[in-house]
Formats: sequence, C-alpha cells, structure tokens
Amino acid sequence: MSRCKFCIPATTPRSTHRSLNLSIALLCLPFSGCATLVGTVPPIEERARGYAFEAPSAASPDWQLIEEPDQEGGRQDSDASDVAWQSSRTASVISLTSACRRSENDTETPSLEELTDRLFQGVTDVLRRESRKRIQSGIPALETTVEGRLSGEAVRMCAVVLHADRCTYDAMLIGRPDRVGADAVAFQRFVDSLHLP
Repeated sequence: MSRCKFCIPATTPRSTHRSLNLSIALLCLPFSGCATLVGTVPPIEERARGYAFEAPSAASPDWQLIEEPDQEGGRQDSDASDVAWQSSRTASVISLTSACRRSENDTETPSLEELTDRLFQGVTDVLRRESRKRIQSGIPALETTVEGRLSGEAVRMCAVVLHADRCTYDAMLIGRPDRVGADAVAFQRFVDSLHLP
C-alpha cells in the first residue's frame, strides 16, 4: 500500500478569532447533539505551514477525508480544522488544527496544560482524565485523554498538543467511548507521522 503524505506548504491569512480545535460543524458529525467545545483564544492571523503527515486513509480505507486543506495549505473557515477524517466504521474523527500568531515577539504563550484545558472546556461529567508528556517531532508535547459527556452524549477524546515557534498544533481523536478504542492505533500512527518545520 502506498504511503500518502500531505504537506501544508502555504499560509492562509486570518482576520477573525478562532477556536483552538474542531469546529462545531465537525463535532456534529459523530454525535446527535452539539456543543461548543472550547473557549476562544487570542486572535490568530494564519494557519501553520510546512508541516507534513501520513493520512489515516493511507493505512485504512475506513477513514474518509471530511475537512480538506485548500490549495493554499489551510482552511478558509477560521473555525475549521486544517484537515480531518471520519471513520466509516466507528464514526470517530481524527483532526489536526494549527493556530499561529503573526508576531514572533509575542511571549505570552499559554502552557501546554492551559491549551489542553481549553480544548476540553465543553466536556462535562468527566469520568476519566489522563495526561502524559511526550516528545513529538523533537518538541515537548502533552497527550491527554478525557472521557465524559459533550452535549449530553458520552464521548472519549484524545488530544496531543504542542507549540513550535509561533504556532500551536492540536491533533485530536474524538468518538463514542465504546467505539473510539478501535481507532487508537490509527490516531497514534497519524500523530507519530507528524513532521513540523
């Protein structure tokens, strides 16, 4: 089977505020109810560029592309993920989102823990939360798994968050607790394939 590599070569300008993770529309796909998952973060002007990864669909045809980078390397919709796939077997979603600040002199970068907390603000009735530090592309990262409820629906989410140069990246796996475990290998393969500039 051929290895499918995606590269995000260009920067997409931004002039609006954006959430740090999946858009509300993306969250609606695998669940019957929707909620805002995160609070807002300071405005960004662009997505990251120059990163590459192996798409989950390269290893399994079960993963269908649902958010696709535009020809300039990022989504025009400021609330959408850079790229996302949904499993036709489990309805789980794997996504990657980047957010960059224009000014490289901005020294107020939130910690990985703070960034991760923002991702899970909409999750209630948390049954489990586990975090571990890891190295991704030679950069410190925080991997966190949360199980709880989102808009009344049971959900399990895993996020790997890292900050490189002036950009923050979050890779996420989200799905129903009884199904998402089957997708953990595909998610880890995706995260391990991520190469940042």
